[in-house]
Amino acid sequence: MTARIAVAWAVVGIPLAYGLVETLRKAANLFSG
Repeated sequence: MTARIAVAWAVVGIPLAYGLVETLRKAANLFSG
């Protein structure tokens, strides 16, 4: 059961983290000129 929860968090968390990093990178470019 714990392994399934870990896999589910990985499936959700990895794309979420990637999206957050990409958003922050684009926002930094937007505000830095």
